Amino acid sequence: MIPRMKVNETEEFKKALKFYRFLIVRDPFVRLLSAYRDRIEDTSHRSWQREHFGPKILAITRPDLKESEMRVNGSLSVIPSFAEFVRYLLKTPLDHYDPHWAPYWKHCVPCALRYHAIGKSETKSQDARFILEDSGLARKVDVKILQENAHEGRGDTEKLMLSYYSTIGLRHLESLYRKYKVDFYLFGYDIQPLLQKLYPGKNITFSPSLR
Repeated sequence: MIPRMKVNETEEFKKALKFYRFLIVRDPFVRLLSAYRDRIEDTSHRSWQREHFGPKILAITRPDLKESEMRVNGSLSVIPSFAEFVRYLLKTPLDHYDPHWAPYWKHCVPCALRYHAIGKSETKSQDARFILEDSGLARKVDVKILQENAHEGRGDTEKLMLSYYSTIGLRHLESLYRKYKVDFYLFGYDIQPLLQKLYPGKNITFSPSLR
């Protein structure tokens, strides 16, 4: 069954009900990898998540590493690998996840807040047009502006997915899937294509049931 959301009936929540509400979602594992690459791995820009969560990750995966050995001039110099990031996620309660990688159902409460539209990044052009038309904003916003400023990501998504997720053992991969299983279910995403690419010729399946 889908977990029930607990939502405080605050004035802010009541106000939110009066507006056109939409949500754009993404394949949970694609989104997770993107968050890791942008917020943890990429040192070309400052990242609060890297500085804050990096030591927490390393405390789990490299417990003998001292805080002083992690940093150079105050900045984190030892960057956790994606496999280490996943190990941290598996040991951390969902309530302690950063919004960049928390499941949608935890911080967007789709089970408690009724959205007028839910679009997908994979079909963002069509979905953006629908949302603008359905909300009545099409007369005020040029959809071309949204398309021109859409974030396309960096690199070949399929190759990146295989490269990074191949570093995770099957047992950890299935445990990670359980963490994001509700998102896969709610928004119609399927883990099987990734499994088939990671383990060609093997009949490996993860149950899509929420039970």
